[in-house]
Amino acid sequence: IPNSILTSQAITNIAYTHERIIPFVFDIGYNNNHHEAIKILKNIFAADKRVLNPKNMEIGISEFGDNSVRIAAYARVRSKDFLDVQYGIMSDVKDAFDKYGIDIPYPQRVVYLQNVDNSTGEIKGTKKKATGTNVAIDDSQES
Repeated sequence: IPNSILTSQAITNIAYTHERIIPFVFDIGYNNNHHEAIKILKNIFAADKRVLNPKNMEIGISEFGDNSVRIAAYARVRSKDFLDVQYGIMSDVKDAFDKYGIDIPYPQRVVYLQNVDNSTGEIKGTKKKATGTNVAIDDSQES
């Protein structure tokens, strides 16, 4: 049924509410100090006067991902400030993470290349050639 979600679920009129929660998720590398990253995030939220709950904001590790530790934070803001705060905080976090050397990891894959003898079909060996999605693969043949 078209628009069946309207009849089967609760609808929240965000224009009616005066305050909203912005659910943030920040990924950091496993080699980074998560205590330091959370401290940096708390400072960023506290510095933005449009965030209404900086002292009692829920913030912490939400999960351990494939490539990162995920930190979640829930900022309460006035509805009219929602997007401005969301965009501003994201920009401030990127700047601060860059400044303090906190990695924002990208998805990674490990690629193994095998040398096959064309005459026999025998696999000569497996070499780990590249990791990461932004790394060029060295396709030179090793003996």
